Amino acid sequence: MLGGEPFPKIIDEAIKTRTFRLIALLSRHSIQKPSPRKERTLALSLGREWEMDFMIPINVDGLKPSQLPWDYSDLTYIGFEDWAAGLDQLLRALAKAGAPRPLKEDDGRRIAAETFLPQHIVESRKEILYTNCFAFEKIPERLCVIKWDNDKRRPDPDRLSAVWPYYQLKGDRAVCFARPPAEMPQACYVQSEAFLWRENDTYEGLRSRDIVSNLLWQSISYTLLHRGLKREASRGVIYFPRGLMRKNKIKYLGRGGKRTWISVVGEKSFRGKPYRYNLAPDFQIRQDLGQDFMAQMKIRVLLTDTKGKSLDHASIIARRKHLTSSWFNRHWLNRVLATASFLSRGQPRIVLLTPDDPVTLTASPIAGEVNCAINEAILKSLREELAATATGWEEDESKEEEP
Repeated sequence: MLGGEPFPKIIDEAIKTRTFRLIALLSRHSIQKPSPRKERTLALSLGREWEMDFMIPINVDGLKPSQLPWDYSDLTYIGFEDWAAGLDQLLRALAKAGAPRPLKEDDGRRIAAETFLPQHIVESRKEILYTNCFAFEKIPERLCVIKWDNDKRRPDPDRLSAVWPYYQLKGDRAVCFARPPAEMPQACYVQSEAFLWRENDTYEGLRSRDIVSNLLWQSISYTLLHRGLKREASRGVIYFPRGLMRKNKIKYLGRGGKRTWISVVGEKSFRGKPYRYNLAPDFQIRQDLGQDFMAQMKIRVLLTDTKGKSLDHASIIARRKHLTSSWFNRHWLNRVLATASFLSRGQPRIVLLTPDDPVTLTASPIAGEVNCAINEAILKSLREELAATATGWEEDESKEEEP
């Protein structure tokens, strides 16, 4: 519309005469808004008149069936809580309906890329692509099941979980990789049995792999805490505290084989007010990237005032953007490599739990060779320009390893 047109009439005509399908976004915010509701009602009427599925509803934020209007009850909506799955289903629905495609698939991608990127940014040469996932080298095949002695005083669960990864079953039993530590009186428990989790899909109605996944996550958290990291009380974030490392820096071997370092604690100023950031590695155990388990490391930051006091949500969002706006892929990767080096003590593998009965991870993230590469020389000037203007840039970042 150029201005001055009566937009309800224009929209009405567009829906009736210029629309192949109407994609309706349903959310808690929009479901009762008058104008969108009128447009959806018109689309439903046209669909009945034309005897076709004219409106494709998309459930944006997980509305329950009972929250949808009664006249949508016979429509199949597309869930978009999982964005990738929702988009895939929408594209397949449009393709099945014969939606026109004015651009060839490759042309659309090329035009979109050229809009934002300099020419010749992608080169046809081999390059190593790094992930933030680490493979488990060793996982105990046998899970121990212990039974608490109800006649003895059982240790406090919170205190116990800090020194020993275990999975509590219903009743008075728990599953673990290794027996409880020496500081727990042996009179409190007896080992009742053991089972091979790879040979038994379930144990007492629970998926054995889910039990193992939980124990692996606990084992990593246990190792982080025993290496000196702290757990933030309100949100449970595990972070590098001030003073754990000399000058609050991790020294590690970079991708080019040179010694370099990363700051794990620092202070910045936002709108004239100082704040503190602490590196907070967060691990997720993945079962969907192969036949066995992998640990995915996500680098997060804990943001507080300079005395370590928590900030409100809005302040955290603004300061996180302020801090990380100039962190490119290599900055995130360097923090992953540095954290892995810290956990492995510079060795080829990360040993969790005890040396006698370990769970081990590779200290190097999974990487592979791909047949195309980014031309870093073309991006250098753009990055320097962004770095010079970004308020979150640290001077010591220039000492990080360059690609």
